[in-house]
Amino acid sequence: MRTILTLLLLLTTGLAAGARGAGTELSGPWTLTIHYAEGDQVAWLELTQTGTRITGEYHGLGGPADVTGTVEATNVSLRMAVTTTTGDPIDVKLTGILRTPSRMEGTARIEAPGGPPAATRGVVKWNAVPGRPEPSKTPPR
Repeated sequence: MRTILTLLLLLTTGLAAGARGAGTELSGPWTLTIHYAEGDQVAWLELTQTGTRITGEYHGLGGPADVTGTVEATNVSLRMAVTTTTGDPIDVKLTGILRTPSRMEGTARIEAPGGPPAATRGVVKWNAVPGRPEPSKTPPR
């Protein structure tokens, strides 16, 4: 009986960890780098994780902007709506994986609502590491 109770406890603890994103914790600041053909864009995210749900704020070119998303095991999905310098909205969808506790990476889909991919950028690579970028690397507001 004791063995069965121990197994049940371990099983339910494991299931709860899986529901939280398998122990991943993305809360806090992350330096975000989007890799365009013409060069890298560095910004930062301030994320809060509650279970598998992520909320936060993007700080960088076109921001600040609200961030929403999810984390399931090591799969990460983030979304934000930024604004161009002319005031046009741009949807940014980041999908990828948590490669290590200190590195996320994947692809970014960048689109103008109702139109073709913004600035012909379409889908590009991105990565993020914990912490804020050096002040000299963040774009002016």
